[in-house]
Amino acid sequence: MRLWVDDERPAPDDSWRVCKTSKEAADFLLDHVIRRGQWLEEVSLDHDLGGDDTGMKVLNWMINEDVWPETLTIHTSNPPARKQMLAAANAEAPMWVGIYVIYDHLDKDSRG
Repeated sequence: MRLWVDDERPAPDDSWRVCKTSKEAADFLLDHVIRRGQWLEEVSLDHDLGGDDTGMKVLNWMINEDVWPETLTIHTSNPPARKQMLAAANAEAPMWVGIYVIYDHLDKDSRG
């Protein structure tokens, strides 16, 4: 299962489940990963989700619930938020999680 959290950009392809708010994403993860025990291949997070909603809320939920994908991608265009999210992910994610940042929405760079 792959989760794309972004209120504006479309997912790369139809293999992704799209959530446009942090609440929708947390509810989806709670239902599918915690309750149903489904394997989480990848989560890709934008930061700015509209108003005061952010992808950082999703990341904090993942940290608090200890729910991790095999791959975590941060695809926000917001440089300060990207830095904050990457620092939190690097500090809290288990070592087996691959952490990537998409700077130009085409290329991935591992662990910032």
